[in-house]
Amino acid sequence: MQQEPNEKERTSQQQASGEPVDPNLRSSAGRASFPARQGLSGLQPVIAFFSLEMSVQALGQAMGWRPESLIGFEDLQRAAHHLGLRSREEEVDLNLAPRRKLWPSRNKARGLAIPCLVVAPHGSVVTVVARRDVRPVSSAKETLHGAVASPQPTQDFLLWVPESSTFNWVSTTALTSEYGCDGVLSTLRFRQPLHLGLSERSSNRRFGLGWFIPILWRYRKPLGQVLLGAFLLQLVALTTPLFSQVIIDKVLMHKSLSTLHVLGIGMAGLIVFEAITNTLRGYMLAHTSARLDAGLSSDLFRHLLSLPIRYFEQRQAGDTLARTRELENIRGFFTGGALTTLVDGLFIGIFIAVMLLYSVKLTVVTLVGLPILALVTLVAQPIFARALQTKFDRGAEAGSFMVETIHGIHTVKSLALAPMWQRRWDLLAARQVAAGFDVSKLGNAAQSISQAVQRMLTLAVLWVGTTLVMDNELTVGGLIAFQMLAGQVLQPVSRLVGLWQNFQQVKLSVDRMGDLMNAQAEPSSSSAQAMPLVKGRVELQSISFRYQVDAPLVLRDVSLLLQPGDVVGIVGRSGCGKSTLTKLIQRLYGAESGRVLIDGHDIAHADPQQLRRQIGVVLQDSFLFSGTIAENIAVAHPGLAFDRIVFAAQQAGAHEFITALPQGYQTPVGERGTLLSGGQRQRIAIARALTGDPRILILDEATSALDVESEQAIQANMAQICRGRTVIMIAHRLSTLRHCSRIVVLDSGQVVEQGPLHDLLTQQGEFSRLWAMQQQEPMPVARKSPASVRPERHGSSAEAPL
Repeated sequence: MQQEPNEKERTSQQQASGEPVDPNLRSSAGRASFPARQGLSGLQPVIAFFSLEMSVQALGQAMGWRPESLIGFEDLQRAAHHLGLRSREEEVDLNLAPRRKLWPSRNKARGLAIPCLVVAPHGSVVTVVARRDVRPVSSAKETLHGAVASPQPTQDFLLWVPESSTFNWVSTTALTSEYGCDGVLSTLRFRQPLHLGLSERSSNRRFGLGWFIPILWRYRKPLGQVLLGAFLLQLVALTTPLFSQVIIDKVLMHKSLSTLHVLGIGMAGLIVFEAITNTLRGYMLAHTSARLDAGLSSDLFRHLLSLPIRYFEQRQAGDTLARTRELENIRGFFTGGALTTLVDGLFIGIFIAVMLLYSVKLTVVTLVGLPILALVTLVAQPIFARALQTKFDRGAEAGSFMVETIHGIHTVKSLALAPMWQRRWDLLAARQVAAGFDVSKLGNAAQSISQAVQRMLTLAVLWVGTTLVMDNELTVGGLIAFQMLAGQVLQPVSRLVGLWQNFQQVKLSVDRMGDLMNAQAEPSSSSAQAMPLVKGRVELQSISFRYQVDAPLVLRDVSLLLQPGDVVGIVGRSGCGKSTLTKLIQRLYGAESGRVLIDGHDIAHADPQQLRRQIGVVLQDSFLFSGTIAENIAVAHPGLAFDRIVFAAQQAGAHEFITALPQGYQTPVGERGTLLSGGQRQRIAIARALTGDPRILILDEATSALDVESEQAIQANMAQICRGRTVIMIAHRLSTLRHCSRIVVLDSGQVVEQGPLHDLLTQQGEFSRLWAMQQQEPMPVARKSPASVRPERHGSSAEAPL
C-alpha cells in the first residue's frame, strides 16, 4: 500500500523538481502564506460589512480550499472576486499618514480602508473592521457574536483575530509592530461589487437594450461630464459663425485693426478651450468605456460559465464565440458617437432658431432637405437590416469552421483533407466577403445620397443667399455665418442617419446576444441549497432521460443504490447510457423524471458548484489546460501543497514519467496538453481528480488510452485509490473491473443485470456474453512473407505444397 511522502521524501522531491523546499513558509508569489481557515475567518467581517449572502464554509468549498490548504493574497483576491467584490493589495505606512482624515469617504482613515485584511510577515492574518472615531461595527458584532469592549484613549483600531475568534482594540503602534514590517503593513482592501448586473435578470424578462439602461445609469457622472463637454463644444460651434460675421462686416468694412486683434485673441482662446474640452471629453469617454468593458466582459463570462453543458453541446463553438463579440458593438454604440450625436441633435433646434433670425427664406431652403434625408433612412433601414443578418450568419459559419479545423488539425492532416478543406474555406470566406460587400454597398449608397443632398442644399443656400445679398436683405458676413450654421444643422442630421444604421446593427447584436443571455443558467450559490460534505451514498430513483423532447429515451426508469465505499462498474454496449448516467450524478444533465440523491439530498436543489467540487471525474479524453504539469494537477485546488501534488501523481502512476522529464513538475504541457502523449495526459487527469480527495470518484474509460505498463501501475494502486470512496467505473475492457464489488449492466437504457463479477459470469446473461466475446478474441496469426513461401528453383528435391 502506498503511503503519503514523509517530510524527508517531500523535501527531496521538491528539490528535484525545482520547487521551494518548504512550501508551508512561502506562497507561490514569494510572500508569506497562511492556512485557508485563517483567511476564510478573516473574510467573515468583510462578508458582514457588505451584507453578502454567502457563508465562509460555502466560499471555501467554492474555492476548493481545505482548512489546511496554504493560500496567499492572490487567493484571497480570487475569493473576493467570487464574492463579487473588488480588491487591491496595498502597502500602508501608518507613521507617514496624518492623524486627520484625508479622504471624503468615512470608511477610510490613516491610509487604511475599512474593512481590510492585514497579513504579517510570519503569516498571521487579522481584519481591521473599524476605527475608534470612524465607523461603528454593529453589523460585524451581530454577525460574529463577538464581545467588543469600549476602546481606551490610546487604542485606535478594532481587529478581528481569526486565530482566537475575538475582537481586540489595539493602538497604532501595536498594530504596526506586531503585523508590520519596518512599520509598513501589507493589506488587502475591498470595494463594492465589480459586476454590473448584466447577468442578473428576472426569468420573465428577456435580454434587450433595456438591460443596459441601469448599467449606464451607474456611470451617469462620467457620462454626464461627457455630455457637458459636448454641450460646451456646441456653444463654441455656435459662436464661431458670429465671430466670422463680425470680422467680415465690421472689421473689413471699417478697417479696424484693434477690433480684429481683440476678436482674433478671443477666437484663439475659444480654439484652445475647444481643444482642451475635446481632449477631456475623449479621456472621460475612453475611461468610462474601459470600465464598462471590464464590467460587462466579466458579467458575460460569468454568465457563460453558469450555462448548463447542454447549451454548449447544442451549439458550435465558433457561433458562441461570435455572439460574445457582439457585446463590444453594443457598448461602442452607447459610449461612442451615440451620446455626442444625440447632443448635436438637441442643438439642432437652437441652431435653427438662430438661422431664423438671419433669414427665414434661407432657413426654409435648408429645412427642405431634412425630409429627404429621413426618407433615405426609412427606405434603406429594412434592406440594411437583412444584409447585416446575412453578414453575421456568414461570419459565424466561417468562424465555426475555422475553430473546428484548428481543434481537429491532426485528423485533417492524417486524412490528407487539406485540399478539400481549403476549397470549403474558400467558399465560406467568399460568402462572408460577399455579404460584407453587400453591407458596404448599401452603407455607401445611403451615405452618398445623404452627402449629395447636403451639397445640393449648400448650393441652394449660396444661390438664394447671394440674391438676398444683392438685394441688400442680407450682409456678406451674414451669408457666411448662415452657411456655417446650416452646416451645423446638416452635419448632425447626416450623423443621425449613420447612427440609425448603427442602431440597426446594434439591434442585431442584441438579438444575437439574447440567445446567450436568455439561456437559463444553472442555480447559483445564493439561490441553491448548500451542499454539505459528501460521504458517498448515491441513489438513483426511477431515472428517465432524453436529450430532446422528441428524441427517444436514453435511460428508462433506472434505479440504483450505491453505499459509501462501493466500487461499482457499469458496462454495456455503446450508446446504452453509461456516460449519461454519470453526468446526471454530476448534475450536468437534469433528469426528465426521477431523482438523484447524494447522502439523501436531492441534487436538483443543490448548488452544482459545491456538488461537483466533491466529485472526482476522469474522462476517456481528458482536457489539459495550458501551463505546467503541477498547475494542471492542482488546477481545481490552487495553493495545494506540493507534496499533495506528488502524492496524487504517484497514485495515478504518473510520478515516474514526470520526474524523468527535464523540468519535472514544471514541464509545460502545451495547449490542450499536445506536448504530452495520450497516456501521459490521462495519468495527469487521474492525478487531478485525486487531489481533492473526493468521496465520489467517476472513472469513465479512464484507462482506455493507457499502455499496458501504465494501466498495470494504476491497477496496482486501485485499491488505495478506491479506499474510502464511492467509485463508479465505466469500461469496455471488462478485465479492468476486477476491483469492483458490483457490476451493473445497461442495455437500451435499462438495468438488465447487476451483481458481483463471478455471479454475473455464472448467470449466462448479457455480461457473460460480453465477457466471452472479449476472452475469445482471436490472436493475430503471423503470416509468412511472399519470399518465404516462394518455391525454390534449384537444389531442392522437395517442392512446396500448393
